[in-house]
Amino acid sequence: MNNDEDGGPRQPIHDGEFDVWTKYSFIKGQVPKFHCNDPVGLRLIEEQNPVILTGSDLVATAFKWDLSYLTEHIGQGPFAVFCHGVSTSNDALSASPSASTTVQSCSCPQNNRNNHKDNHNHNGNGQGSSKIKCEGDDSLNKKKKVKMESTSINIFKYFDDKKLQALQDKSTFQQDIVRTEMSFEDFLNKFKGDRSKERVYLQQPLNNTVGRQIAADFVGFNWPWAMEKQKEWGWGPLTSNLLLIGQKGNITPCHYDEQQNLFCQLQGSKRFLLFSPANFRCLYPYPVHHPHDRQSQVDLDNPDFDRFPNFRQVESLEAIVNPGDILYIPMYWWHHVINSEDTIAINFWHKAGPNTQIEYPLKSRQKVAMIRNVEKMLLEALQDQDELANVLHCMVDGRF
Repeated sequence: MNNDEDGGPRQPIHDGEFDVWTKYSFIKGQVPKFHCNDPVGLRLIEEQNPVILTGSDLVATAFKWDLSYLTEHIGQGPFAVFCHGVSTSNDALSASPSASTTVQSCSCPQNNRNNHKDNHNHNGNGQGSSKIKCEGDDSLNKKKKVKMESTSINIFKYFDDKKLQALQDKSTFQQDIVRTEMSFEDFLNKFKGDRSKERVYLQQPLNNTVGRQIAADFVGFNWPWAMEKQKEWGWGPLTSNLLLIGQKGNITPCHYDEQQNLFCQLQGSKRFLLFSPANFRCLYPYPVHHPHDRQSQVDLDNPDFDRFPNFRQVESLEAIVNPGDILYIPMYWWHHVINSEDTIAINFWHKAGPNTQIEYPLKSRQKVAMIRNVEKMLLEALQDQDELANVLHCMVDGRF
């Protein structure tokens, strides 16, 4: 793989495979690894720092869940599968603006767009726009360049469909993956198919769609340990368990979650790049109202330093997670996930614990939560996604 120190374009090793061991200059260390009973590792989790735990029997009854076992016992489904293929990308692209397009930026609410007048008076009273306008700012009148690019076939960049429906400027979004439901047999056919043409990622909640034997294995998890640690770490309730089956080379690009995550590896290995919440300014998340909310706009393998100059200062830890390992991913910690082999895993999602007394100085994760809340409150008051950007610029530009 010919990558420079800042990261270069990822190239296939051969049809259907990608380099999973790209060297990144921003990796500054490894996530620490401890036995599941080591008090040091458990204390790090309590402090919300990433840790790999070894030797745990939390999901021991699922260690036998290889493809053959799942084929026999997982049940009829259907199961949730994300697909990314050449035809998928082309269809999505043809339904969107061209790869590089110029669009007129309109800042009125979506439900008022059918009432546009030639003079663009959007305040409903015929007296002109009521929008805040910064001195010398003509951003509401000029055209905005929107760059639309289809991602590589191995990139699974998820999106929120509800936010997509509410998105005012659809030109800022490119759909490359499709979520569908299918039988496990159909999934396996795609999983074992031509990976240069289509890639798949099964992400199925462990619920009443699974077979009786899988349900019995699930009941056999070490739930007493899980409940004890949930209480000890001050976490909220368990929200879901996902079964994840992915192909070698599949990537879930850099994002953060608003839940605590215990990630249990069953088969194969995964490579995680983890970035603390202090890297928020370096990773340029999409706006909260965007379908790619909580995801970085930066392509880690081909960063655009003109658009994202702070990315030069980003720093990460690396974690190689093998069968039997549990990786703790704290809330608001960014993670970029690479399947270094065909993989099967289960995760445990937990809500945050009850609010406790705020301690100063605020931690980075608390600041991220505060930024999200401010953005949400402003959008709720303005009822206009484009005006939100204008107001935020007026608040900050040239003042701090």
